Amino acid sequence: MTLLVRELVGHAHDPHFAARRRDPLAVSSEDARRRRLRAVTAAGTSVALDLPRGTFIRHDAVLHDDGERIIVAERAPEPALIVRLDETLSAETLVGQAALVAHWAGNQHLLVEAAGHELRIRIATTPELMLAAARELDLPGARWLVADVPFACESAPASAGHSHG
Repeated sequence: MTLLVRELVGHAHDPHFAARRRDPLAVSSEDARRRRLRAVTAAGTSVALDLPRGTFIRHDAVLHDDGERIIVAERAPEPALIVRLDETLSAETLVGQAALVAHWAGNQHLLVEAAGHELRIRIATTPELMLAAARELDLPGARWLVADVPFACESAPASAGHSHG
């Protein structure tokens, strides 16, 4: 039997869910903005989402509560190219480097998220190709690495739809 979910019922850290057992449902950053989705939880529960238009499934969103167990959206880590900017550089240089990385990634329609002095870019090709291309940006003091990180945990990524006029 498939559990039908028509609305999000809260956040896993809400106090009234504290004693509930968690059953995670992996939701990718791409799927997080979909209103209709079929998936299976870690415990094997089949779930069908039919959410209102415009709903974004955040990490730790509670999809179902039966009084004992909650089904919780969990953002799975995805391959990412990470650039750590040198904190000792001037603010002007850091902004310039961040803009250069964002422009480079944006031209390829790649998801970019910032966290402090770190920019995370979702890998669309292979890690080796992305890393080689990114290093050509020649950012003094920057350190590049590849790791798996969760994307779009709290808010929807900017819309990818636009024209190049």
